[in-house]
Amino acid sequence: MNKSPAPELLAPAGGPDAGYAALHFGADAVYLGLRRFSARAEAENFTLPELEAFTAYAHSLTPRRLVYVTLNTLVRNDETGEAAGMLQDCADAGADAVIVQDLGLARIAQAALPGLELHASTQMAIHSREGVIGARQAGFTRVNVARELTLTDLRTCASVPGIQIETFVHGALCYSYSGLCLYSSLLRGRSGNRGSCAYPCRDRFKADHQPDSDGLFAFSMKDLALPEQISALREAGVASLKIEGRKKSPLYVATVTALYRRILDGGAAPEELEAITEDVKTVFSRPWTSLFSGGRRSLDTIDDQTVGHRGARVGDVISVRRTAGESRLRFSSCRPIERHDGIQVDVDGEDKPFGFSAQSLYTVGKDGSALSVFETNEGAMVEVTLPPAPPPLLPGAPVYCASSQKTKREYPFPRPAASAFRLRFRLDATIRVFPDRITADAEAFDATGAGMAAGGAEIKGAFTTAQDPPRSESAARDAFAKLGETPFLAGHIRFENPDSLFAPASLLNRLRRELTDTLADQLAAKRAARRETLVDSFSPERMQHHACPAAREEWVVAIDREETLSGFSDSDLASVDEVIFRLDTGNRMQVKDRLGTLIARIGVARLRVGLPLIMRDNETDETRQAVSDAAALGIVRWEVSGMGGRQILESTVPDADDIIAGWPLYALNRESAAWLLDHGYRGITISPEDGMDNILALLKVFGDRITVPVYLDPPMMISESCAQSRFQGGCAGKGLCSSTSTRLRSAHREQVVLHRDGCRSIVLNSAPFTRVPQMPRLRTGGARRFLAEFVHREWNAQDTPRIWREVRAGRNPDFAFRLSPAGLAGAQ
Repeated sequence: MNKSPAPELLAPAGGPDAGYAALHFGADAVYLGLRRFSARAEAENFTLPELEAFTAYAHSLTPRRLVYVTLNTLVRNDETGEAAGMLQDCADAGADAVIVQDLGLARIAQAALPGLELHASTQMAIHSREGVIGARQAGFTRVNVARELTLTDLRTCASVPGIQIETFVHGALCYSYSGLCLYSSLLRGRSGNRGSCAYPCRDRFKADHQPDSDGLFAFSMKDLALPEQISALREAGVASLKIEGRKKSPLYVATVTALYRRILDGGAAPEELEAITEDVKTVFSRPWTSLFSGGRRSLDTIDDQTVGHRGARVGDVISVRRTAGESRLRFSSCRPIERHDGIQVDVDGEDKPFGFSAQSLYTVGKDGSALSVFETNEGAMVEVTLPPAPPPLLPGAPVYCASSQKTKREYPFPRPAASAFRLRFRLDATIRVFPDRITADAEAFDATGAGMAAGGAEIKGAFTTAQDPPRSESAARDAFAKLGETPFLAGHIRFENPDSLFAPASLLNRLRRELTDTLADQLAAKRAARRETLVDSFSPERMQHHACPAAREEWVVAIDREETLSGFSDSDLASVDEVIFRLDTGNRMQVKDRLGTLIARIGVARLRVGLPLIMRDNETDETRQAVSDAAALGIVRWEVSGMGGRQILESTVPDADDIIAGWPLYALNRESAAWLLDHGYRGITISPEDGMDNILALLKVFGDRITVPVYLDPPMMISESCAQSRFQGGCAGKGLCSSTSTRLRSAHREQVVLHRDGCRSIVLNSAPFTRVPQMPRLRTGGARRFLAEFVHREWNAQDTPRIWREVRAGRNPDFAFRLSPAGLAGAQ
């Protein structure tokens, strides 16, 4: 049996130093972000000159290393021109691929930069074989699949031909599927989809039914770590193993990259890998989890007691004793400790460990005497002086080395001079010597062989016969080889001197400088003009209208339980133009009966079926069966909300053509909306994150193609990790949970509802959101199709019709949370 090819090791770089560390310690490729449109907006990130220099350095190495640039945020409509310009910048800098979330950026790249490779970000929440197929059909060459996948899932996804699979193997985890978390955006005004997440999942939450409890970090995930699964991932066909960490230090990148490089290369002794593992933990580490690599029912994913960095565990508290006017912590250390190492100790009832620097260090002898030392040995009984007024440190509490001087010394890496590497073009030149002048004509070529600039230079003078003609040619070639401060590399240099004249080296150097300055100016001007043209082409002012003729106002209701409409009167139902019945874990198994009930009340012509956003394992087959059952009842209208849903629908109902795009497909700009319409969607749905100005801009172009949710109840987090079991003392078993929802309050005083959909967790706001106060502006701006959602919750027959009538009448319901009109305006 042939061994599967070694996967690429892909390391993060929040800035240039981290990038150089990654390459030095064995990364095959590095991913990094620029100062805009990066999902790690708070990282150092790269300037364009830094990107060019770093890419040139990576490409100069043997074997050649690759550089991927993350443009992986959602893009507002007024930003499409600048985003297009940044795609051009990446291509001009020599980037090997760009990583994107926004379908609009993919559309721009395919239209304007067809040679630029596209990778689908994990922010696209692609989690199935069908989703991978959808990404391939959209023009992506690689998918960074959702972190929640099992090894079996990964193997299935990797079986799709013509596209590569990339998966995370190490680093921080979001509680929610990436790209589907709206908590930070809707409740704190900082969008994770714009790189500005406020990390509410690291908050402490209290359950309403446990008022005397201190609460739990119920959504705070452990760190992903898959060193023991690398061989299995390789055999599964995964093409790239990705390390998270663009906000981490260069030292962190160095240690983690070194660990996975040694594992991939093989041959490392267990004790060597264990030593590197401990080094990693001293730099940054929460407790580790293998997440769902071994199966979907893993309970070892959340650290509900403590947040933040722990370190490498070195022992347990033996005692705290008072001596010589100071307090000392005593423990037996399984790792050498140096003075100035960082020490942390878990403290009951505290959110984070108690940390301090080992300013004074002692070894304790068998007789109990303490000797001041600079460094202790492994296995030594150690005392460390505590800072004043430490918290209670109880015997048995874990002690960690949270910063190691030894680790810092053992992972040095070279940092090339800023001017040593740059994007370069091959320069072919012809130098000619005449009695009254010397000339040079040249052309510059890029890596593909395309001509990028051409020009000449001339220096007048009186040139006499050379005493040593071969030396004149050698001097000319030497002069034109001195290109270090220019964007050129010497290519084919031709020297013509039929009269054997002498050309002084000083004039040849001057000729080279004038020629390269001329060509460099040409390159810069050509690049700037190309960028300006691209920016202008995709600016909002160039938008072409796709809107249908003005139509009457339409009202849509979305439900996931047929009984939600039981309280609607005939008059209420008459005001509903369409009902979307959204499939989920609980309703798709009885879809015939449920849809039959609805058809009996409203008829089949007004009914649309929405496919689930997340479909895993047997859920895909169940959804196909539900779609088939719906089609057999005469359903011809559909809603698709995720990449892969279209493939499931079309494999079941090949002639389906009345399909609208749900908000998770994120049409926030004219290019992403046009992509969806180009690919057969009849309409698009506005994202809960979108702001009024952006919505109005889209309405000018797409008009009746747009559905505007005005009473909406989106999941703020969707997760495969069960937080509810944390408040119930553990998991009772599949299908045996005592309740379907739990009301929680965050440390920031936000009230949310933790809802269970099978074994999947959904976090909802305390009440749905409303855009009802903005409806006059929306109508004036051209909105004609409005949506009210009654999903996820157990809506009763009294509240639902009352709220529906209030929304229809333009009155703000009392059970609602007002959305900010600004939306994404303040981010990035």
